[in-house]
Amino acid sequence: GLDEMGEGKGTGFTVNLPLPSGTGDRQYARLYRELVEPIGMAFGPEIGLVSVGFDPHALDPLAGMNVSERGFAEMTDVCVEIADACCNGKAVFVLEGGYDLNAIAGSSADSSGCRFAARSCDSVMRTYPSRAAFMKKAIVRSASVLRSS
Repeated sequence: GLDEMGEGKGTGFTVNLPLPSGTGDRQYARLYRELVEPIGMAFGPEIGLVSVGFDPHALDPLAGMNVSERGFAEMTDVCVEIADACCNGKAVFVLEGGYDLNAIAGSSADSSGCRFAARSCDSVMRTYPSRAAFMKKAIVRSASVLRSS
């Protein structure tokens, strides 16, 4: 809840932001820019660890929120800016959840691969016109790379 603020040296750096149903891009962006970013900068992490959940996507059947791919990209930008400023860009983004596969695929693409490799994004999306197909291919390839290492 709102009263959970962290413990010990982490006091003040645990922030819960309960939001009403229907909250969308504009409100999330404002919260991330006005609260999450300054708190993250003040904390000064050595590495950014981001648990990425796409549950607030407008297409997600459970959360009742209204965030789009662009909204997730904006939140990702804030996390990347914190990592750039505090820990030389070191950050790990781990996919956590969401219940609409197309929303997960589109949001993942907009927030990660296509944002970090903008020049190749158009050719990737031409090769895999379905975002779900693109993400499936990326996941299969990632698993293959992990198995071989």
